[in-house]
Amino acid sequence: MAVNMKSLIANLGDVDFIRYGGRLVFSGDPDPPRMEVIEEPPEDDEEEIWTIYRFDLERFQIVEDGNHLYLVSGKWNKSWPHALSSYDEWFHRGLKSVAESMSVSFQELRSDFCSEDPLKRAMAWCTIGDYYGFHELDSYPLKLSKQEILKRYDLGE
Repeated sequence: MAVNMKSLIANLGDVDFIRYGGRLVFSGDPDPPRMEVIEEPPEDDEEEIWTIYRFDLERFQIVEDGNHLYLVSGKWNKSWPHALSSYDEWFHRGLKSVAESMSVSFQELRSDFCSEDPLKRAMAWCTIGDYYGFHELDSYPLKLSKQEILKRYDLGE
């Protein structure tokens, strides 16, 4: 249940991620890098339960087919059995609205999903999570007590 804190690449959230929430990026060699978004309990929560959303920072590619651009898995190739449009990421159609709402460039946001830099991908994924809710990226988040979260991130008690 504990994560290897030596594989931490960056914390894109608060320094005190237990108290104020965090966005931790972990290397995933050979797998894709992973992210954990930590939501602290509300102040009126007597049980003090933290929510941790975990998801891979998958790298995509932009593929053109006719007049359409698709954002698909970086592993996609023409030998895959279905139409290219069926592999377009679920949030791609609404990505312009997401970008406008979050005051970021649509082109830059889309290209960040294709970046080799895991931090650029992390920021792009956070934009999706901030817009749609992180529950869209992890349907089964961890729910941990204070003792469990301290143990998970090797912070003592």
